[in-house]
Amino acid sequence: MKISLRFRTIYHGNLHHFLGMNEFDATVIVNSQTNEMIKEWQCLSYDDSSLQKYVTTNQMSAMCMKVIQTEMLNRDSFKLKSPDVIFENTLTIDLGNKVCLLESIKSTHTDDSTIIYIPDEKVVFLGDCAYGSTTNSLFHYKQSLLLPMIKDIQKYDAEMFLLGHESICDLNEMNIYWEELTTASQVVKSTSLKNAIKSIKAENKRDPNDNELFFIKAFVNDHIIQSL
Repeated sequence: MKISLRFRTIYHGNLHHFLGMNEFDATVIVNSQTNEMIKEWQCLSYDDSSLQKYVTTNQMSAMCMKVIQTEMLNRDSFKLKSPDVIFENTLTIDLGNKVCLLESIKSTHTDDSTIIYIPDEKVVFLGDCAYGSTTNSLFHYKQSLLLPMIKDIQKYDAEMFLLGHESICDLNEMNIYWEELTTASQVVKSTSLKNAIKSIKAENKRDPNDNELFFIKAFVNDHIIQSL
């Protein structure tokens, strides 16, 4: 599929990524799984009474309601538009002087993440896919998806990586990030933080660094969530 235009890709289905897309002066592209989430939000009403009902029935968090009430204008008549382009697994876009490869992947952040690879520049836009997420007030990394996600990303010949909330990372910085995540994941086998820290000390003959300790706690939280 070839398109020559300005485009905006929504990296995954989260309200702060797509509720403002009516204002995008661009062609909006999403993967099919993200589109299903958008469809759910298109069925909602955004007046105060409806928002409160969604919070009461656990369809929406109180924080989400507050953000919508604060940021969204003309809420009583608001209708979320549909994306312009929806793709299944991969999509190639020809901008005339640049080719972009889009791929839908499952990640430690969401199951509907999209990444973008620019072959000419050897750059990958990762969005938020390499981060964790919060469930039941616990911040966690989805341990079962860590290695498949890394494999999906590392198959691209990339030298620079753009994450949603970081400075540009080079290949060495990204490899350190993957190594710390993987090291932390390998020692977490249960909901016991104590056992995980004991294991990393035994296997690596050192204490975990600050990043590894953060990741270990997140993987432990993932076990706690899975046990609920």
